[in-house]
Amino acid sequence: MRLSFEVGEREKHQVEFRWEKFLGVAKIWVDGELIQKSRPLALQELLQASRLSSVMGSASYVAGVMNGSSRPELITGWSFEVGNHERHVVYIQKERPQILAALRAHTYRVFVDDDYVQKYVG
Repeated sequence: MRLSFEVGEREKHQVEFRWEKFLGVAKIWVDGELIQKSRPLALQELLQASRLSSVMGSASYVAGVMNGSSRPELITGWSFEVGNHERHVVYIQKERPQILAALRAHTYRVFVDDDYVQKYVG
């Protein structure tokens, strides 16, 4: 998934976000300069799944999901600042589906200074 948007009124900055679904890596550029690259989320999900490898781990996880005390992490996000004289805090949030996430569209939301700006699905 690739999304691009502009931030700022007087001091404009072009933000580009790319999500590489295969390994779960996010990359963020501001004005063509790479400012953030996340660690692969796929590794985090494998670690979470490895905790369930035992029968006891699986049983406690399923019980936690059933009673609402344990949930798979469906939402993640990245925050950064842009601008020199006109500062803005940008937050990009990604929400994945709970089932078959690799095969289904994810929802991306962009916030600037805590204001919801736009939603992308893909």
